[in-house]
Amino acid sequence: MVELTHITDHVRTAILNLNGPFIGKPRIASVVWAFVSEIQELEDAIQSVITLRQIDNAGLEQLKVLGKIVGERYASQAVETYRAYVKARILVNRSGGTINDLLRVIQLLSTATVAWYQDGYYVVSISVEGDASVSLEGLNRMLRDAKKANEGLYLYHSTLAAGGAGGAFSLKFDEASDVTAGSGGWGRASNPTVGGELFRVRNS
Repeated sequence: MVELTHITDHVRTAILNLNGPFIGKPRIASVVWAFVSEIQELEDAIQSVITLRQIDNAGLEQLKVLGKIVGERYASQAVETYRAYVKARILVNRSGGTINDLLRVIQLLSTATVAWYQDGYYVVSISVEGDASVSLEGLNRMLRDAKKANEGLYLYHSTLAAGGAGGAFSLKFDEASDVTAGSGGWGRASNPTVGGELFRVRNS
């Protein structure tokens, strides 16, 4: 579908395009101005509706409508938070359950450092680190809907920045060359170089 180009000078164009005998006639120009001004107002209104139905430009009321369409109803979030949820829901609806799909959802809802680990084919573990504002409930809900039906999901969250003070070993994967659950997996309390603190775990 071809996008409509917003024309903002209908009146000027109409008056300049008058046929020879009507050029320079103030009354004729006034009649043309009166009719074409209404056409301009109609186009402006149509363009406004089109613009406000785009997620990036929509206000809260328009976002609520878009959210209902894609299956993400409003729950009293801030406008920009809800905008991110609507975008994430669109990705979730199209998700094939791949790791890339899950990571793209996280990137819309969090500024955290993200890592993932999959032992075999049935459980995916994802960590988000360094973002204290992320909604674990919302993130976990989206990821559950985006993953494959036959897979489990573990979500690990740390408010500590990766490699920062107190967070150098937080939520790290096994540092062994062979990354498997048997050799340490997400962390080992007896060895701070393998993993570290695990907390705020959500699983499906």
